[in-house]
Amino acid sequence: MKRKPREPETATIVSSTHDGRGIAATDGKKVFVAGALEGEEVRFIRRKSRRNFDEAELLEVIEASPERIEPKCEAFGRCGGCSLQHISEERQRAIKFQALRDNLERIGNVEPSEWLEPLTGPKWQYRRRARLAVKDVRGKGRVLVGFRERLAPFITDTQRCEILMPPLDGMLDDLSELIGALSIRARLPQIEVAVAENAVALVFRVLDGPSTEDEALFRAFGEQHGLRIYLQTGGLDSVALLYPAEIEDALCYTLPDFDINIAFEPVDFVQVNSEINRRMVSTAIDHLQPGEEDRVLDLFCGIGNFSLPLARRAGAVLGIEGEPTLVRRAGENPVGLVEVLAQHLAADFFRFFVLYGLLADALERETAQALGLVTPGVQVPGVAVLGEALGGNHALAFFITTAAMVADGQPLAPDQSAEYVLEHVRRHCPARYRLDMDARFAILGLHA
Repeated sequence: MKRKPREPETATIVSSTHDGRGIAATDGKKVFVAGALEGEEVRFIRRKSRRNFDEAELLEVIEASPERIEPKCEAFGRCGGCSLQHISEERQRAIKFQALRDNLERIGNVEPSEWLEPLTGPKWQYRRRARLAVKDVRGKGRVLVGFRERLAPFITDTQRCEILMPPLDGMLDDLSELIGALSIRARLPQIEVAVAENAVALVFRVLDGPSTEDEALFRAFGEQHGLRIYLQTGGLDSVALLYPAEIEDALCYTLPDFDINIAFEPVDFVQVNSEINRRMVSTAIDHLQPGEEDRVLDLFCGIGNFSLPLARRAGAVLGIEGEPTLVRRAGENPVGLVEVLAQHLAADFFRFFVLYGLLADALERETAQALGLVTPGVQVPGVAVLGEALGGNHALAFFITTAAMVADGQPLAPDQSAEYVLEHVRRHCPARYRLDMDARFAILGLHA
């Protein structure tokens, strides 16, 4: 049966989402119209059909909202890199605030006792990390470099990006010309970009090895623009520096309030907005007010964005991270008494934190004997040391150690550690905390 062609529709937008889509008042399914604002009358056409809603392209604003402004970027509306340029800055903050409030109340069933003023920073040229898509488009006779389109898998045809930090904001055409001159132009799908405070790095993902001439073009591009050029031939462990031949210092950013310099690699996760990150870290630690008598546990610590400045104030900081490359990087950024556990996690990392969540109440409310520390025939090294680092909470130390840590320098077998923790939970955890634990463990694939 031939599908009925889609026709333009007209409707009033009754509300907006946090990502700049308007919800149209129509019969039947909800329709999310990208770029439409609450209160506007618009013409749109449905482009994607989902089970419970449709996504639509905005064709015309018949009656505009007073909150609508002219986007700065000529590609806005087509490009999927931004979604709120048509909304005033004040209204953007209001939309995001309301989304956060709704999620806390509806999902978390909590309400903060105090709301802080939002952290603000530069509106343009702020993004220091991004992944740019690359495609050799024969129909256009050139290589496209940029973000993908909002409602299609194609790459947006644009010459500059207003949110990327300099010099990347105006470099899209130069990158297009470089890749267009390569023998592997059709085998280069993406570029990771990183703007540090001391250098700018580009990581070119190549599916085929570059020729000698290709490598010469990469080096010339790096020299011309003052860039560090890396090639990635496989996974993240294959990223290798091509130009310059050697570097004296790693990419880095600073947290001046704490006199800290944090080194990172071009494919590492870092907060994309440098100024907002500085304010966020300072604000969080100012409210936490750690002192010399405090020990802090930082889960998912990454390269130490919070752990390292915390160590300037707290007595000791224990950072836990499951991604080996980030663990290694955090260990290269030592400050004070930060200890990063470089674990090869025995169980799946997220399984470990689900386990931790299941027992959070017991760990917080019970004494160190809640889970017990001695089981005949099983010894887990490091519990005492970890327990001291956690301020004497040996129950938490035991759980962390048995669920995911290293025994005698070797990872515990996943089945061994999972079954061991499960048995210990059943034996020692008070009944009121067990609830439907057997069912939950079954879902996680753990077996006693």
